[in-house]
Amino acid sequence: MRHAVLLTLLCLVQASAQSEELPSCAALEVRYSAPTVVPLNNRVVVRRAAATPTRVNAETDREFNPYSPQRTSAFNRVRVPNFMKPGPYETSIEIFTLSGESHAWEIDFSEHSDGVRLSWLNEELLFVRVWWGRILATDLIFQIGSGDFIYAREANYGLLVHPCK
Repeated sequence: MRHAVLLTLLCLVQASAQSEELPSCAALEVRYSAPTVVPLNNRVVVRRAAATPTRVNAETDREFNPYSPQRTSAFNRVRVPNFMKPGPYETSIEIFTLSGESHAWEIDFSEHSDGVRLSWLNEELLFVRVWWGRILATDLIFQIGSGDFIYAREANYGLLVHPCK
C-alpha cells in the first residue's frame, strides 16, 4: 500500500512537470532597467584626478586595450582585484586624454563580484560593465570630456539561466 501511494505521488509530480510549458528559448532576454537593484551611489565614485597621469601603464591582460582607437585617450587600471581571494572586490581606474584638451578622472568601483570590463567606443566614450553577481551587471558609458556617465542601465541576465525549449 505504501509503495502504491509513493508511486501515485511520483506519477502526479511527473505529470505536473510535463504539463508546465517551458518558455521558448527565443523568448529569453536580458532585461535592462534603471540601476535600482544595485544603486550606484557610493559603489561607483567619479572624481577629477589631482594630476594627469604621465604615462599609460603596460597592460598584462590582453582583454584590455588602454588606448582609445586613435590613441588620444587612455585608461590605467590602478587597483585590480586579487580574484584568488574571496570578494566583494574593488577596482580603481584612471581615464585621461593624451592630446587635445586635458581631462583626467579617477573612478572607484566597490563591492563588485567580478572584474570591471573596459572598452573604448571612440575617442571620448568608454564602455564599462560592472558585474555585481552572476546574473546582474551595470552597463555604463563614461564621457571623458564631461566626467559623467551618459548611459547607466542595469542588465539582468536572470531569464537566460532558466530552462527553455
